[in-house]
Amino acid sequence: MLLKLTRLFLLLLLLMGFSRARAQSGSFAPVKFKAGMGYEFLSQEFFLQAVSDTSTDPLLDQVSLETTYLDDLKGLVGLIYSPYVDQRLRVEAQYEQTPELLRTRLLPEVRLKWGATKLDIRGEMDVRRRYRDSAKIGDSYSFGRFDSKLSVPLATDHAIVFRVLADVVQFDSTGDYTFNYHRLGGRVGWRKSMPDFSFLDLDLFAVSRWVADSTDLNYMSLGAEGRYYGFLGQTEWDLFGRLEHKNYNFNTERDDFDRGEIEAHGRIPVSGPLSFRPELDFSITSYSPADPVNFDYYQLKIEALGSLEQGELTISAGPALEVLDEAQGDLTFGEDYTEYGLSVQLDYFRLGKIFGSLESTSGYRNLLTEDDFQSDFYFERVNLLADAKLTGGLRFDILFAGEWEWHRVSTDDSRIFLFNSGLTYYF
Repeated sequence: MLLKLTRLFLLLLLLMGFSRARAQSGSFAPVKFKAGMGYEFLSQEFFLQAVSDTSTDPLLDQVSLETTYLDDLKGLVGLIYSPYVDQRLRVEAQYEQTPELLRTRLLPEVRLKWGATKLDIRGEMDVRRRYRDSAKIGDSYSFGRFDSKLSVPLATDHAIVFRVLADVVQFDSTGDYTFNYHRLGGRVGWRKSMPDFSFLDLDLFAVSRWVADSTDLNYMSLGAEGRYYGFLGQTEWDLFGRLEHKNYNFNTERDDFDRGEIEAHGRIPVSGPLSFRPELDFSITSYSPADPVNFDYYQLKIEALGSLEQGELTISAGPALEVLDEAQGDLTFGEDYTEYGLSVQLDYFRLGKIFGSLESTSGYRNLLTEDDFQSDFYFERVNLLADAKLTGGLRFDILFAGEWEWHRVSTDDSRIFLFNSGLTYYF
């Protein structure tokens, strides 16, 4: 692995030298290139009692079952074709290789304007193939996506928006949990633009999925969405609401549901650099009365954060509460819980240079019912997202998510990690 990393680093040095030489010549080219390296890791670990009850070694009284789903160093090369200054056409092609997998991506974008009427079209083609060791179900597949949006103005600050979305997945081999499918959806909506970059969106949508190998998993989803972003007096708000009805093809009406969601994120100035940031996420799901498996439930999450802004840095902290409640009738089992925590967030933004967001939540989850399969636990959750321009065309990005659980029954402890990073040079 060290030899591969060294080769990729030398390739980056050569490309950087070529880029400087071309920049000094002052030539313009509609094609840009990129090359880089990255690392991906995904692991989950559980702890269980040793099979034997006769062990005299306390280190053997508990065993760890760890599964590493992903542990790959990757290299990538690609090109970006964008011949117009206004970016009306942009096509990105990228090739990635890990020790076991090959990946090819094509990302075309078209932006057209006729006066104030706008048409945006985006596509994606992603092909992955395993070339080393025996292939597992789900390793090799092709994925395609199409997204088009047409915005037609009705007045200076009003527009009607039409959108068509489609995607398809085709596996080389299917299994119990990997199915080929096609999905097609459409939206029609109304947008009102307001001063200070504020806006109001109202949409109706319909989405249908077809699964050739398991027609029971076909579904039709219908619903409506609304979003407001803007100012109410001195306060800033991002409000979102969604209603959805989803109908699966199961004869027993299994998994059919009606769902409602509300999200509200605000910023209320207090004094100088200090502000109050309330956040609320609420969802309620009601399954068909004939559903033989699922329970109706609601989930509520509230955060009350105090925030300090100092230049490009924002620090926020405050209590967090989350509740899950299932309508189980007289049953004495379930996953109902109340979760108490402390949330700390750090955000750093410097235009054109760096964006970083770090969030940590520490707390305790109290289950309504404990049994042999679940118990109360303390937790720590960390999320990190950052993208930085190091020098010239060299950029570094990182994504990390980690979660630790410490249960009252210690053998239920678990932890999970997701890590993704990349060093890419554009020239």
